[in-house]
Amino acid sequence: MKRQRNLKGVCLAAGFGTRLKPLTNSRPKAEIPVVNIPSIYFAFDKLASAGINEIGVNSHHHHERVRELVETAPFNNLNFKISYEPEIMGSGGAYISLREWRADSDILIYNPDIISDIDLTAFIDDFYQKKKLVSVAVISPRPDLNPSVHTNNNKIIHLGTGTSPENTTPSYCGVGIF
Repeated sequence: MKRQRNLKGVCLAAGFGTRLKPLTNSRPKAEIPVVNIPSIYFAFDKLASAGINEIGVNSHHHHERVRELVETAPFNNLNFKISYEPEIMGSGGAYISLREWRADSDILIYNPDIISDIDLTAFIDDFYQKKKLVSVAVISPRPDLNPSVHTNNNKIIHLGTGTSPENTTPSYCGVGIF
């Protein structure tokens, strides 16, 4: 018997954006622009393109701004649930704080500070066809790439690459179904 698809999306927007400092000192990681578009909007678009129209968003760091971003998001076909965490609960916090909203649904976690070309539809189809309990997207390491970000006055002025030490461990890319 094929497992019925029952899936909601969750964007993790509560964190302090440590990887993106100093850009996140005065704004949430979800607002960091990529081609002048807040990064969380790429996550919303990716989830919507995969047929997910119920999206939960957890918030803590600059939570008022996260709420504004969600409430003004240019996605009329999506329904949002915002969950404020007065005390940050870590990556699993969204799972706990959105417990009643998600009910019996599976949730696809999408980290809005990750821009990816992952085929979410194929990822979701694989999850349901193989009746998995959990599915986590990983990427193979690229020893020839070591992304670097250079900033000036809280603006990205250069994205570069360099060499990195050999690494054979796949990296979590901020996407998973639980």
